[in-house]
Amino acid sequence: MYNCPHCGASSISKMDKFFLGPASKMQCKKCGKEIGVAKSSYIFVVILVLMALFVVKWFDSSVVQIAFISCLTVLAVVIQLQVVPLEKR
Repeated sequence: MYNCPHCGASSISKMDKFFLGPASKMQCKKCGKEIGVAKSSYIFVVILVLMALFVVKWFDSSVVQIAFISCLTVLAVVIQLQVVPLEKR
């Protein structure tokens, strides 16, 4: 569980945070105020997409492509849950 940036209560589940994006928001289950994630999280998405495009373009082996893109997907989930901060809206 993650703490609300408004009230500090542990009210945001991992699943709730995973589905938050810079353009989306949710309400804290305790205080009812709106929460989102930082707009800077777009940077992570752009970098991961560019890396995926690089892999598809430069590696001929579909096994390498699938393995690398799978690793990028796991990395995206970890970044969303561990690095991208919650913010007040």
